[in-house]
Amino acid sequence: MQVIAPKPWDFRHYPCDSEAAAFDVFAPLVSQWQAMAGAREVPDWRDFDIAAFGAGWHDMMALEEVFLEPFDTLTVIWGSRLSEVFGYQPRGKRLRDTAVMRGLLDEDFVFFERCCREPSIGTSGGQLDWRGREYVTIRRLHLPCAPAGGAVDHLVSFCTVTAQPR
Repeated sequence: MQVIAPKPWDFRHYPCDSEAAAFDVFAPLVSQWQAMAGAREVPDWRDFDIAAFGAGWHDMMALEEVFLEPFDTLTVIWGSRLSEVFGYQPRGKRLRDTAVMRGLLDEDFVFFERCCREPSIGTSGGQLDWRGREYVTIRRLHLPCAPAGGAVDHLVSFCTVTAQPR
C-alpha cells in the first residue's frame, strides 16, 4: 500500500490480491470482485455481475469506461444517491470535462490513472470541500476491470458516506 496524497483527502493503492477484510465496510465488495477475477489479476467487466454485490450498493456505485491514451474516463453509470451526495450527475461525460464540477485536482487524476495503468485496488476519502458540501465526508473504493490479457478498460467505484453532521 502506498499513500499518494496527505489529508484532507486520502488516496491509497493496494495490491489486487490484498486481504478483503482489510477494507472494512468494503470487504464484501472486494471479496466478490476478487472471486470474479478468479486466477486473473482483475475481472473482465463483461463477466461482472452487479447483483452479486448485494443490495444497498447500486445507488452508490459508479462505472467509468477507461481510455489510456491520453488517460481519461467516461462515466457510464452514476448511482442516484451519488448524485445526491456529490451534488452533480456526470453520466455521459468525460472526467477531464467535468474536473471543475467534480472538484478534482491533479492528485485525483494521478490516483485514477495509477489504478488503471498499474491495476490496483484504490481507496479514497475525505470531505467534499466544494459546492457547499463541506459537511459530507465520504470513502470510496475503486476496482479496475480488464479483459483477459488486456489493459484496464473499466473502473467500478463504490461510495459510503462516513459523516454528514448537518
